[in-house]
Amino acid sequence: MTTPSQRSPPWPLLALANGVEGTPQIDPAAMFKMHIDGLPANLANTVQVASSQVPGDGYLDTPSASSDDFESPDWAVVYEGDETQMLTPQEKALIKAELGLNVLHNDDRPNSTLTTKAATATRPATPIDSLLSTGPRPVSPPPAPILDLVQHLHRVTLRCTASKGATSYRIGQLASNGRSWAVVDTVAPDKASYRFDANTLRLGTVYSWRVVAVKYYNYGQTPVESSTHSAAVRALIMLPPDRARLFLRQEAFDSLVGQEAAHKRYLYYHGANVDYLFDQLFSALNFVRRVELLQGTSEGRYLGRIRTLELRAQPRALNVAHELTHAVDHMNNWYTGDVTTLDMQNAEALAYSVEYLLEQARLQNVGLSSTSADVPPRSAADC
Repeated sequence: MTTPSQRSPPWPLLALANGVEGTPQIDPAAMFKMHIDGLPANLANTVQVASSQVPGDGYLDTPSASSDDFESPDWAVVYEGDETQMLTPQEKALIKAELGLNVLHNDDRPNSTLTTKAATATRPATPIDSLLSTGPRPVSPPPAPILDLVQHLHRVTLRCTASKGATSYRIGQLASNGRSWAVVDTVAPDKASYRFDANTLRLGTVYSWRVVAVKYYNYGQTPVESSTHSAAVRALIMLPPDRARLFLRQEAFDSLVGQEAAHKRYLYYHGANVDYLFDQLFSALNFVRRVELLQGTSEGRYLGRIRTLELRAQPRALNVAHELTHAVDHMNNWYTGDVTTLDMQNAEALAYSVEYLLEQARLQNVGLSSTSADVPPRSAADC
C-alpha cells in the first residue's frame, strides 16, 4: 500500500473533462484505489468513501470484477483547495463520466463504510496509507489535432497533423445556425488531408470545419470512445470574378479570421467558449444578405430590416465584431428581431460586451478587471 504523494487542484480535472486543449494530465501520484486485503470481492456490496471534514463529500465504490479481494474498479483523485474551490455534484459527475475518475476533497484520513452482502459494518477511519496507488490513469484523450486549410481557386484542402493514439478522424462542418457540427466524413489516421471541390460549395459563403481525433479504450468489458477536437478553420468561397463585387464581405471575413487567430493560442479560447462566439459571428456573416460601403461618419451599421451590414473600407476589427453581434442577435431573435420587439438598449449592451471582452482578452487582461477598454462611443443610430 502506498500513499498518494501529490494532490491535484480542481481546475485541471474540470478542464480535461471539458476537453480543453493544452490542459496538463493528472499526475499518477495523485491517484489511488481502495484495496481491502482478505475481503473476498464476492462478499462485498459497496464501500462509501467519505471526507472526515466535509459533510456530504465522497463517493461510492463497488468491487472490481478483476480482483479476488475487494478493489475499486475506478481510480480516484484527491484534489486540494479551500471551501470556495469545492467541486459541485454536477462537476463531479462530469469528471466521472468523461475521465472515469472519482474525486475526494483534500483529506488525509477519509472515512470508509463497508456494506457486505450479509450485514453492514462501519470500519474505523482509514488513512490514505492503506489506499493503493499504482500505475497511470487508465484513459486519456488523444492529443488535440492541429488543422490548417489551403484554399485554391476551385478547391479547399484540409490538412491535419497526426494525433498520437487516434484510431480515426471525423471531419466536422459547422451548421448554418453556428450551434452544432455535422460529420461530413470519417477518415483513417494515415489520411493527412481532405479536399472539398468548389462546385460542391456555395460561392460567397463562409464555411467552418474542424477535425475530431477519436480513440477507443476498454472500460471493463465495454469499448468507450475518447476524443478531442481541433480549433476550427474558416474559408470564404469566392472566385476571381466575385472579388470586386464582394470585397467588403471579404474584408469583414478577413477581420474575423485575424481576431480569432489572436485568441486561438490561449487556454480561454476553448475553456471560456470563445470558439463558440466566433462560430456564431462567422455564421452571422452568412446570415447577412449584403455588405455595403458605409456613407457618412459612422463606424459601422447593421440594418436589420434588410439584413445589410454597412462598413467602412478596411474596417476596424472591433467594429466588425460589434455589428456582426447585432446580426447574431437578429439571427437568434433576441433584441433586434421584429421591429415591434426591438430593444435597442439591450442590443447595444450585448454588442458592446462582445467588443469589450474581445479587446480585454487581446490585451491578455483575461481577468477583465479593467474598465478602461479602448472602445470609442457610438450613438444609438449606429446599431
